[in-house]
Order: sequence, then C-alpha cells, then structure tokens
Amino acid sequence: MSYEKRVRQVRVVLALLMGLAFVVSASAEEQQLTDLTPLVGKWKGWTKAQGSTNIAMEMEVHSDGSYVAVVYLRGGARNYTGTFSLIDGKLRFKSDQGRLGGYSLSTENGKRILKGGPDDGSSISELEGMK
Repeated sequence: MSYEKRVRQVRVVLALLMGLAFVVSASAEEQQLTDLTPLVGKWKGWTKAQGSTNIAMEMEVHSDGSYVAVVYLRGGARNYTGTFSLIDGKLRFKSDQGRLGGYSLSTENGKRILKGGPDDGSSISELEGMK
C-alpha cells in the first residue's frame, strides 16, 4: 500500500473518531452539583459486578442524602443503605457497610443518568431518574 493511500486512510479514521467524540460529548453532559437536590427521588436501572451480567436495581434518595438501594438478585431482593455527600465538588457515597465510592450525574438525550460504583471497582451501576 502506498504511503499516500495509508495517510488518507488514517485521516478518514481520525475524522470519524473526532465525529464520534463530538456526538458522545454532545449526548452526555455531566452536571456540576452544588447540592444534593438533583438526586432526590427514585432511580431505576442496573448494577453489574465484575464478570457478571446486569442486575436490576432501584434506588430512592432522600433530601438529607440518605439512600435505600434495592438489588434484585435470583434469591430475592437485597437492600443497601447509605449516604451521598459532595466532597470537593464530587458526588461521593458511603454505604452503611462502610464501602466508599462515587457517582456522576449527567443528562443524556433528555434523561437524568446516575453512573458510578465503589472505589474498589468491584461493580458499576447506571440508573435513570424517574419522574
């Protein structure tokens, strides 16, 4: 393959990647939080441990930052509780079992999306705000 042809291919790939990056950044806008008010309410989505499949999850966040999350496992529902807080502008949580982690709140295609998980990377969750 000639050098010129290879350069053209690389340019096309770079143009496509830049276009994709623009679409992704335009469709997911992370919100900068100054308080926990945007979190208050019900959220539904999934959680996933490393190497597993998505598991249904619901969460309710209260005005004081406390939350109750319900994970629907094969053996039945399991409740998890804890508290959200803002630390240096970052959305953090501490479960009542002592696990620490973080989430980000974004708007994607007009929907409020909460993504995150524990600091140890053992799982990840994605939840959509319910109206």
